[in-house]
Amino acid sequence: MEVEDLYIVQTLTENADFLEQLGTKEKFWFRDLLSKNNQRTLFKYSRPNTGEHWSEKCAEQLCLLLGLPHVNYDIAIHNGRYGVTSPNIVDKNEHLVMGNELLHRDDPDEYPRPVDFYDNKQKVTSHTVTRVLAFLELSAVLPPKSDFDLHGLGAAEVFVVI
Repeated sequence: MEVEDLYIVQTLTENADFLEQLGTKEKFWFRDLLSKNNQRTLFKYSRPNTGEHWSEKCAEQLCLLLGLPHVNYDIAIHNGRYGVTSPNIVDKNEHLVMGNELLHRDDPDEYPRPVDFYDNKQKVTSHTVTRVLAFLELSAVLPPKSDFDLHGLGAAEVFVVI
C-alpha cells in the first residue's frame, strides 16, 4: 500500500510568495487559497529517494496519536516533486526569532553571527543540542501559543517534543 492510498496528496499549482532561505532543504512560502483566510503555508521539497515527505507525515500522525504538540503536515506535489505543506504556526502579531540569533546574542565570542552560520553550516561546532537546551532552560523564552496543553512546560520541553 502506498502513502497516496492513505492520504490525499495535493497537487500545488501556486507560485512561491517567497523562498525560505533557512535550513538545508529547498522550500517556499505560498498563500493556501483552500485554507481559511488564505493562510501562509510552507512547501518543503523532499530530497529524491529519501521518503522525507511520508516520514514527516508519519511523525505528525504519531504525535497526534500520542497527544503531543506538533505541526500539521500534508503530502503534496509541486512541479512533479514530492514534499510536505505545513501552515505557518507563528501568530501574525508575533515575530519568529531564530535560535542561532539568540545563541549569538548570548555569547557573541563563541557563537557565530547568524549570517556566518548560514554561509558556513559545516564549520559551526558550537551549535549543539546541549547548548540549545541549556539556553532555553536559562532564558525567558516562552513556549509558542498552541492548541495543545503546554501548562507547566518551558521552552526547552516544548522544543524537545516538537
